[in-house]
Amino acid sequence: MRARDHQRRTTERDAVDGASPHPKRAWLQAHEVSALWRVLRKYVNAVAAANGVLIEKRVGFGTSGESSFQVYEAEDAARVAAALDDGTIELDPGWRTDTPQGQAGMLFQTLGGCGCVVLFLAAIIVLALCPPRPRYPDAPARNVAPGAPPLVR
Repeated sequence: MRARDHQRRTTERDAVDGASPHPKRAWLQAHEVSALWRVLRKYVNAVAAANGVLIEKRVGFGTSGESSFQVYEAEDAARVAAALDDGTIELDPGWRTDTPQGQAGMLFQTLGGCGCVVLFLAAIIVLALCPPRPRYPDAPARNVAPGAPPLVR
């Protein structure tokens, strides 16, 4: 069963007279589900969809505008956590945070983010410290009053 089918059926079943489709459900955010399942954050959606976890899209508004994120139904997340613990559900070791392969993936993900920041800062430092070279070295200097002597370099 696909996660969307599960979500659609559950939404239709729980909707009562135009009320919220999930009035009394507890929801978890992706980082909470990732910690509960001991799964890398980027694989939470795949695990949830494969195991019938109810997913709901939420929309938030901030200073940069509208953003959306997904929340996961707490009971379904607990069911999947129990299945992961007892071995009913098996995942690729690279997806888990409690395996050497998964920890290497976490390290790579962290270093990748740090590497982007370091490269960005290095580019800013290079641009700040290196003065621009003139395109045409023989061209007259700009912003010089007419008749003024040429600048000596």
